[in-house]
Amino acid sequence: MSYDELIEELWKCENDVIYRRVNYHIFNIKKTILKTIGETKTNVERIKNVLVVVPGRGIMLNLKDEELRINRQHACTVIS
Repeated sequence: MSYDELIEELWKCENDVIYRRVNYHIFNIKKTILKTIGETKTNVERIKNVLVVVPGRGIMLNLKDEELRINRQHACTVIS
């Protein structure tokens, strides 16, 4: 998803949106991931490039299939 597409989707009605806001949210996503997996030096290095900007293409999740794991402990549950 390109920055322009992301901005259009999230902030349709706002004309003053700048790329800095997108970067702010990317930072918060990385911070939340780090909080979830633990704030060790190793994990800080691991998440540095978890979301990367690909010029002309957008934002990419930069993980290999074997690095993706679902943590059932943090999964959402539906209460009936």
